[in-house]
Amino acid sequence: MIGIDKELYLSMYLNLTKSKGTSLLQNYPFTNNEYTRYFFFHQKTKHSYLAANQFVEKAKDNPNILSANMDATHVITEIQYGIHVVVFLQLAPDNVTALDELLERIQAQLVRNTFSVKTNEKPLYEQFTDVKVFSNIPEIVNLTKLQDICQKIPQIRTNAYQYPPMKYTLRPIRTLCPWFSTEKGVFVPLNKGLINETELYFYELSTVRKELHMSLPSAKEQSVLTYFKQAYEELQQRQVKINQSYPTKMNRLRATLLAIRCGTIKQNQMQDSLVDHEAKALLRECRNIIEQRENFVEKVQLVNELKQRNIEYWNVKELALSESENLDLIEEELMRKRPGKRIFCFDDDLKREYLGEWNKHLDNLFNGEKTSNLVFADFSFCSTQPSKLKIISLNETIGPRKSLWEDSSGKSSSRKRFRLDPTNVSTNKHVNILLLGEVGVGKSTFVNALINYLKFESFEKACAEKPVTAIPVSFPLAVGDQFDEHVVELGGIDANEDHRNPGQSVTRQCKSYVIPISAQLNIRLIDTPGMGDARGLNQDDLMMQHILSCINNYQYINAICIVLKPNESRLNVIYRSYFTQLMSFFGEKIRNNVIFCFTHTRATFFAPGSTAPLLKRMLHSNGIKNIVFKKSNTFCFDNEAFRYLIARENGLQFDVYQKEEYLRSWETSVKETSHLLQYICKDLKPCERQSWQSIENAQWQINKLIRPTLETIRNNIRNVLLIDKAQSKTFIRLHPSAVQRNIHLCLNCPSVPVLCEDFWVVPDDPHVVLDQCSRCQCSAAQHLKVNYVLKYETTMEKRKQSINDMKTNVSLLQQWTIGLVDFFRYLSRISKENDPLLANLNRIMEEEKSILSQKQQQQTTPNLFLYEELKTFRKEYEKFWALSISARKPMNLTDVYKLIKNLSKDSVINEQLDAIKQTQQLYMQEREVLVS
Repeated sequence: MIGIDKELYLSMYLNLTKSKGTSLLQNYPFTNNEYTRYFFFHQKTKHSYLAANQFVEKAKDNPNILSANMDATHVITEIQYGIHVVVFLQLAPDNVTALDELLERIQAQLVRNTFSVKTNEKPLYEQFTDVKVFSNIPEIVNLTKLQDICQKIPQIRTNAYQYPPMKYTLRPIRTLCPWFSTEKGVFVPLNKGLINETELYFYELSTVRKELHMSLPSAKEQSVLTYFKQAYEELQQRQVKINQSYPTKMNRLRATLLAIRCGTIKQNQMQDSLVDHEAKALLRECRNIIEQRENFVEKVQLVNELKQRNIEYWNVKELALSESENLDLIEEELMRKRPGKRIFCFDDDLKREYLGEWNKHLDNLFNGEKTSNLVFADFSFCSTQPSKLKIISLNETIGPRKSLWEDSSGKSSSRKRFRLDPTNVSTNKHVNILLLGEVGVGKSTFVNALINYLKFESFEKACAEKPVTAIPVSFPLAVGDQFDEHVVELGGIDANEDHRNPGQSVTRQCKSYVIPISAQLNIRLIDTPGMGDARGLNQDDLMMQHILSCINNYQYINAICIVLKPNESRLNVIYRSYFTQLMSFFGEKIRNNVIFCFTHTRATFFAPGSTAPLLKRMLHSNGIKNIVFKKSNTFCFDNEAFRYLIARENGLQFDVYQKEEYLRSWETSVKETSHLLQYICKDLKPCERQSWQSIENAQWQINKLIRPTLETIRNNIRNVLLIDKAQSKTFIRLHPSAVQRNIHLCLNCPSVPVLCEDFWVVPDDPHVVLDQCSRCQCSAAQHLKVNYVLKYETTMEKRKQSINDMKTNVSLLQQWTIGLVDFFRYLSRISKENDPLLANLNRIMEEEKSILSQKQQQQTTPNLFLYEELKTFRKEYEKFWALSISARKPMNLTDVYKLIKNLSKDSVINEQLDAIKQTQQLYMQEREVLVS
């Protein structure tokens, strides 16, 4: 948005260069959350250039330009003039949608260089709770109302050529004048690894210090002081110490940076990174203070809730108790302080670690007895703390309490931490979660990380054992003082995961991973190929069709998880395609099952960052307005802790600061995993396949029906001819069977007809085709993929239908099939040339024609009759393509599903559909991994 060079950013942060204009934004202490918006305006007007040869000639003509005592290192070679405005906005939380729509209307006006305010919009302009302008135009900087800013911009644009510079381009002097003194003009840039690490550090430090300097509202602070005076004052003292030590630490970093740039310190000889342990400790302390301050606010909310229920709250640290550190003695003093009271003992660590148990206790305590008999004793600020959540009184002690991952036998089961009650899910044993996202967003890493969060009860346990890699892992990692790059790998070879082609999806096909949670419940994560593939939109279309084909094998979907990165500058168009195609396939009901998972969120403090407003605008656009994006269905993870486990397994070493960062990522992501699964299992109803009614879905079902329907019609005609023409008592029966994946029929190889009663038939001759066919030299394009194979058998079983009933059945199937023309033409909007049913009918007729040609010396009269009947059927089908829509009643989606139901009920068609279902089940079993 601002476009500050990384070296310049470091200089400004360390006060080596003065910030001005839009660059002041980096120093502004604002809250960056889901209600934050940035309003950006940029207009170039003119350029001034200094060509390299011009500078060299001036330097030669006037030697004083490059004085021996000059400390300059760079020359300005280009100045860009114009208008640069960045407006920071904070929206009123209760009217976000209306305010976002207003911003879009403002944008449309300013693009046309106009601005006006409608009467009904004026109240909206007052709902921007914080407005701050950053600009290179002085007269706009002090405006505090969005309406005034927007009115000013068109005025400024009329005089844009009078405005000051907004961008400079600099070049090192020595690249222009190599003879310039080697002692002067030296500028050594930081290497890539070092500058990236340093920039990230300063970005995080800048963000936390801004938050650190934002004091609590006076009312909240007064409440905190009422209950936690001593602890809060200690926290404030820690902040004072940070403020006192901060300048000294920055001076040391400033001196080190200058020494590197002038060449005094060689980067390859540095013992430590520019951001050393002391600097990292500063950042860690800032975070801890912010976290504890937020914790105080949460505690006040808890205390107020307890007061409303007539429950006492004790901060044990500030009670007038003895100085003993013996927990039993402290508990005894508490019980004597309030005889007859039931005292619930807890601390913050226990609450966080056993959140499910905590909530269960609250439900039992609040609903199961008179709450006036309760006291909540908080040990969070004490040096001695309880080892478990428990209730004590003079008469009884509730406990000892099992850990959340112990079953009745006392054996460990970490998955019990999440306490997913299968009765809240439905009668289904599996919770199906579909993962979607663009290439590189980290879906496969997310799957691996989630498995490890569920398996290990703590970060320490995860570090002590080998991490689980259901999907092979491979990624580059720069470590050590020299930022040496290592390729970190773990897991066996998997043909479904290809790490060799950057920009292409690593995951080649959909694959599911089943994680047992209990005897009654499994979580099934369905990993999918990434969209936005470097091979182009055609590849994305193929992948989307593959994903929808995979989804169609499930009876229900519990959640569709859109995986994104935070702080995207723009959203790939692929996400709009996702939402459009999902709604087209599943229908409107699926919108309630869409959730959002953000990866890599440690740098944004486990928030969606700048991706949030982009996503909101996309979701509010036409066609996808009904998908909700809010806190309850949004989850933020950072899977760096999992990558750390993999790196450790590869023998890489990390310092204490890094380990603590990864521990923090682990703990936060584990909590978010619990929230995610609880939300899906308790708050979402499965979206059953019966409700997936849409044109796209109907197309899938019809495509599956085409071959079974046409083969049934052909064989029914055979049997009618056998009985009607040959007076045969034997009839032909289709024998479909399931197949493994990649089974095709070759359309080019000569067919081998066999005699079945009076008819020549061609049993399916399956070919296995991967990149090429294993049986013939024909190309892959000359093969037809099938999801079952057909054989033929004769039977003398007593017919269940009369000849007239059989003829009626053939006629009815043909009428229903011809009725599909309306679907293809007016709902699916495909042309006759692309009609899949007509293409399959033509293939069947070509097969019959080939039989007649091969067996012309033999008796082929029955086959000739069959060919003529099929020809008549095709003629009727094509005639419907020629009719105008006005000639018959238009078909709607309800009519289509009624046709699908009628065709599926036919016993012969249904038998073939069963074979397709078995094939799909075989495929799904092959593509599914049970995580043990």
